[in-house]
Amino acid sequence: MPSKTGRFLVFFLFTLTVFIVDVLLLYYENNFEITEPLVMSMIFLVFAIVISILAVADKQTGRS
Repeated sequence: MPSKTGRFLVFFLFTLTVFIVDVLLLYYENNFEITEPLVMSMIFLVFAIVISILAVADKQTGRS
């Protein structure tokens, strides 16, 4: 049985991959122009990274 940290990392990497592909597709579809959906996708990507860093930091300090 994989640990909770391992499952979290797999989920995070999958989510990160989906967001990166989404951002690249939006960028390509709009002829490499910055558009509102692209900006929103990048903002959600930053939120996902920050939340994952905070979750790992809480797990390392012993809080749950």
